Amino acid sequence: MTKIRERRRLQIVQSFRQLLFQEPLEKISIEEICQEAQIHRSTFYRYFQDKDDLFRFLFETYFVEQLDNTNLVTSVIHLILREKKIFRNISINNQRSFAYWLMIDIVAARLEEAAKSGELAQAPELCVLATMITGSTQPALTAKMIAGAFLVLLFEWIDSNYQMTAQEVEDLVKSLFNAKFN
Repeated sequence: MTKIRERRRLQIVQSFRQLLFQEPLEKISIEEICQEAQIHRSTFYRYFQDKDDLFRFLFETYFVEQLDNTNLVTSVIHLILREKKIFRNISINNQRSFAYWLMIDIVAARLEEAAKSGELAQAPELCVLATMITGSTQPALTAKMIAGAFLVLLFEWIDSNYQMTAQEVEDLVKSLFNAKFN
């Protein structure tokens, strides 16, 4: 992709991200994204198939890429804290389940990749997850189960308006994985 095309795609993504600070995912239209990015609708479709495709790209590029596979729980929690408004607008303020299922798929793929590469096993409190995933006859499904449980807990934390501290959430997740799967 040329530098100009890359800048244009980044402009669209940044505009979408800015809109996610203001309103729930499902309420953002392609027209709003185009207005925010100051582009024509046809330009949007040169880069993305639809809003879901744009969301997938944003989530994978800007959120998942920031995660540390050796310290996954902590890095996810701190990412949510840095991006509170966005995560509220893609979780509890969003009635469509697309974002939830997409996040499960992406987080599960990251878990499976981290388990296979050995990065997940480097975190003592999560090495049991690596064993569960790599030792499973269905590693992708096992990773999805773990990702789903983790996201439910995180969405509940967001829904409670962060009643628990980040450290309490991290300790809870780590203790649950150790207690239930060890």
